[in-house]
Amino acid sequence: MMVLIIGVLQADRTTNMRLGHVGMMDSKINLGIPSYTTGSIYNQPMGICFDGTYIWTANVGNPYYGLSKIQASNGSLIGQFATDDGPVWCCFGDGYIWVSSDTLATVSQIVASTGVQINSIGVGHFPGNLCFDGTNVWVTNSNDGTVTEIVASTASVSGTFSVGSSSYTPIGICFDGTYIWTANKNVNNVSKILASNGSLINTYSVGSAPTAVCFDGTYIWTANASGSVTKLIASTGVVIGTYSVGVSSYRSAICSDGTYIWVTYENSNLVYQMLASSGAITNTFNVGSTPGISPEGVCYDGVVLPSVPSGPPSGNIWCANMGTGTVSKIPD
Repeated sequence: MMVLIIGVLQADRTTNMRLGHVGMMDSKINLGIPSYTTGSIYNQPMGICFDGTYIWTANVGNPYYGLSKIQASNGSLIGQFATDDGPVWCCFGDGYIWVSSDTLATVSQIVASTGVQINSIGVGHFPGNLCFDGTNVWVTNSNDGTVTEIVASTASVSGTFSVGSSSYTPIGICFDGTYIWTANKNVNNVSKILASNGSLINTYSVGSAPTAVCFDGTYIWTANASGSVTKLIASTGVVIGTYSVGVSSYRSAICSDGTYIWVTYENSNLVYQMLASSGAITNTFNVGSTPGISPEGVCYDGVVLPSVPSGPPSGNIWCANMGTGTVSKIPD
């Protein structure tokens, strides 16, 4: 049974629920965050991205319609579209949505204006998150210790590059304008790769079990599944600090709006807002009162990546809620 109440999809959940605990926070917990359907409670949205007008989710639980398109201005569902089986993460670039499939070891290329898939591109084993550098799409291959570079205009693979060792498990990825950064969960570090030729510049230690990484214009931030966030100087890799969040999970996600860092942990119903200048938690936002909502991917709709947000925030934060088949919208 599904009941739509004031734009929030509420449903009886019978499968794939994850229960977790939430650490006590000094910051205020904000309730009443609006959520919108991705089309079905069983979609299990995981990845999320913004194309300038629409929010897209990669739905790991839907083998037929692995991608949902949502109007950012009002949360209305535009449609659901087919991808390769096993969609997990997504990004926008060059007019397309790019979706990684960990089942088939591919990246799907979807025309953003129509939702039609036009290519399936073979990459490494268990591809994870993706990013766009303005010309190329990059995807982590978590079982190979590599990243694959795809030329967006031709959908052709231009190279696959090591992040340090085949034993590394890169999951998160971002672009800082010159370099590609990967979050390597099993070795507690990040890799810095020159985007122009794929050469590994260095690796830097961060907190335990980093699964996501983002760039705020000056600093690299990692979300560590063990329950912390690490801040590094992008130019040098020097760690400024590692800040406790108070809850741990198997996965975490992170994004920047230029002023704040936003973090999700799937074992929590909370989205954390951290001040980028200090790492202090300034707010927590509850995306629902029922256990098992499982916020996963998070993105900002005030800028289209790889552009870097600057100035006061002027958009909204969105998170994909795997446990309810919804997305939540937090006014920034």
